[in-house]
Amino acid sequence: MFFVRLDVLLVACFLMLFQQSTHSHGLIEKPMSREYFCGKVTQPHHIEPDNTLPYAECRPILTKGDGSYNHDVYQFMSVLSHTRGYYQNDNLPKHVCGFDSETFKGKASPWDAAINWPTNKITTATQEFVWDISYGPHFSDTEHFRYWITKADYQFNKNQPLKWTDFEVEPFCELAWDDKNPPQDKNTIWADKKNNKFHMTCNIPTRTARHVIYAEWGRDQSTNERFHSCIDVAY
Repeated sequence: MFFVRLDVLLVACFLMLFQQSTHSHGLIEKPMSREYFCGKVTQPHHIEPDNTLPYAECRPILTKGDGSYNHDVYQFMSVLSHTRGYYQNDNLPKHVCGFDSETFKGKASPWDAAINWPTNKITTATQEFVWDISYGPHFSDTEHFRYWITKADYQFNKNQPLKWTDFEVEPFCELAWDDKNPPQDKNTIWADKKNNKFHMTCNIPTRTARHVIYAEWGRDQSTNERFHSCIDVAY
């Protein structure tokens, strides 16, 4: 047990240092993204007998093959790249949800794993999306948010990783942000700067059964930085 406690302490120290040195990091908290379910809420140390596992579906990504903690899961706010993103890009990376993030040295992120991910129940076409950017708030150079959904004939398979061909080519929702002249209509997009969050409303295409939404938060060309996320939904 000493080693387990030491592992937890090391992770806690890492997160404190990371948050102090970070520039811009964030994730989708509503609907709950894969990183939020299995990273922010459910973490590797929750597998210990004296802890509660908030979402049991996350268990496969919480540890490595040797049973040790998968510390990559603690990078839930850092699924980023310095790329053009998915939109009109003919040179897409191998992995969808992590977008071959430099955080994971171009390899699969924990959220690219083929497992039975927790889902969000979708009951209406109008959906609020909330990005938590408190890990490095950047409102002034935020440029846009984009969302894509899997095609109507997509069939979820917990044993198969996502492919770009699973998704529609055009985003179903694209919202621009100009911090110097922000939209006044809170029914579209607005910034909650007190709590370091972006709120926005999108209309999701009609689907049945289970689907996946892929999302990006893009900053302007001074950084060309984008954050990537997947949201599992059930109709």
